[in-house]
Amino acid sequence: MTLSPLHIGKGTSLQVSDYTIINGRYVRIDVDRAFSLVSEYGKVGAVLHTLEQLLDEFSKTGDNARKVEIRRELDFLRLCSREDTELKEAVEHRLDEISLYSIPSFLPERITGRLIDEQLKDADREVYVPGTTIKGALRTALLAHVIPQLETGEKEDIIHFISKQTRNKPAGRDSRLMKILDDRLVQHAFHCGKKWRNSSNVTFKDLKYDLLRFLVVQDSSALSPEESLGVIYPKQYTLSSIEAGQDSRNPCEAILPSVTFSFDLDVRVEELFLLASKLNFSYQGSRGIRDTQGNISWVDIEKKTSRLFNLDLNTLDRNKLDEFRGDIVAHVLECCRKFYREVLWHDRNWLEHARKRGGSEQLFEYLDQFYEQLDHIMEQGTVVMKTAGGAGFHSKTVMLSMLLDDVPQNNCFRDTMISLMKKFEIGKPPDHKGAYFLNTDTFPTSRPLSTNDPLEESFGWVMVRQEPLTAAEQNLLDSAGRNYREHILVSD
Repeated sequence: MTLSPLHIGKGTSLQVSDYTIINGRYVRIDVDRAFSLVSEYGKVGAVLHTLEQLLDEFSKTGDNARKVEIRRELDFLRLCSREDTELKEAVEHRLDEISLYSIPSFLPERITGRLIDEQLKDADREVYVPGTTIKGALRTALLAHVIPQLETGEKEDIIHFISKQTRNKPAGRDSRLMKILDDRLVQHAFHCGKKWRNSSNVTFKDLKYDLLRFLVVQDSSALSPEESLGVIYPKQYTLSSIEAGQDSRNPCEAILPSVTFSFDLDVRVEELFLLASKLNFSYQGSRGIRDTQGNISWVDIEKKTSRLFNLDLNTLDRNKLDEFRGDIVAHVLECCRKFYREVLWHDRNWLEHARKRGGSEQLFEYLDQFYEQLDHIMEQGTVVMKTAGGAGFHSKTVMLSMLLDDVPQNNCFRDTMISLMKKFEIGKPPDHKGAYFLNTDTFPTSRPLSTNDPLEESFGWVMVRQEPLTAAEQNLLDSAGRNYREHILVSD
């Protein structure tokens, strides 16, 4: 269930000619059908000629203000009105015939003539949440769960690896650094080892031995755009420009609050049971599977399944696999709840710092109430996570866990990470010319929020439920969707 707007990008942006906004509705146009309709009135040549003129002028002018005006003129209804007012009225009257779908628009009046980032849909143009999106959110939470449990030697290996990788790199922004660190962490947390017969080393790089392959998340159920989507306007709010926000993002199609999808979360316990039965060789205190060529695979599987899934492989019972499956799923969801409550703490802390910078009280009133309700249901055990486009830095990385100073097991990582962040200016925008300043309590200093005048919405919060809603959860769900429903009623 979505608690705030959720944008999962398709990787494409819709041109102004692909849609029109009328009476508070965003109408996605089938261009072929649109021109077929115009041909009924004998105006195709004239409309195409107008379109070519505008595109030619757009390519030649250096005036940005004029380019904005031209983009607005590329709206299909405006193209028709430039040619013939009666044509526009006729097309507008028959808009349903050329519409792929029609959904509410929450864009401010001034935001017209912009590219619209398209929401991911299936082949039937229905909206769904990919299993990879959900699993990515679970992966981050599980990685954060494992990091404090790493053995001393593993932590030293990670720190040594970071030092080696960065020793000769010049100071300054380096966007590849976090990917290098993430790969190493994942190998220690999720990957079991492989030792070839003629090698003295164990490698943990092979994805074939990734324990997350046993955690299966299917794509969600699908809904029509009319049942699930709206068009929203994200803005980037930073602590240095908290009043207005920055127009650094395209408007986008997004799943609105209070929309429910179903999905299957499963654990392949049968395969884990089979692996456990094949463990036949001990190597440096860890059991693995030795094949006929003398190669050893699945090194450290017992230790890593215990840390990751809270599972002792030696206790797996063929007659109780469903019980083990349920326990692992419950453990995964609990890890998720704990991690995203830390994410929520960072968001609330950022909000407090923003308020001290002089932000409008009205601007943050809804966010404050939303965060308070969110914290309340999470404290009671509800699983909530933050995911997909616009969700924010802390919801997508484990750096949050490595920076927390209230986790004694992470102290060695915290000092290393702070040094790295300062040296490589992690989190500094590419076009920012000022000095780099690090405050781990408010890192990063910006948050994307959806502008739904007069309120601002956080992005990407979803609630995961296996049972019926509690009263507190239903209140939050009703509150999250109320502002959008009221907007739709006013627009209609």
